[in-house]
Amino acid sequence: MDMIQVLTVIGVAIANIGTTITLFLWVTNHSTTPIMKTERNECPTGRHSIGNEDFHGRLCAIEERNKSK
Repeated sequence: MDMIQVLTVIGVAIANIGTTITLFLWVTNHSTTPIMKTERNECPTGRHSIGNEDFHGRLCAIEERNKSK
């Protein structure tokens, strides 16, 4: 291995480590922004997409209707 190949491998390794650290810091910084917090607080369990409908009752009615067929 000559010196150019060694420097290339070292340069690629440093570039990968730098990119990984930069992206990690960017993601952790943006995960604490108010936009992300409001999205988590709006729908913590995923049940708001159903609304106030009686989903279980509707599901049971559909199952009973399909059971008779």
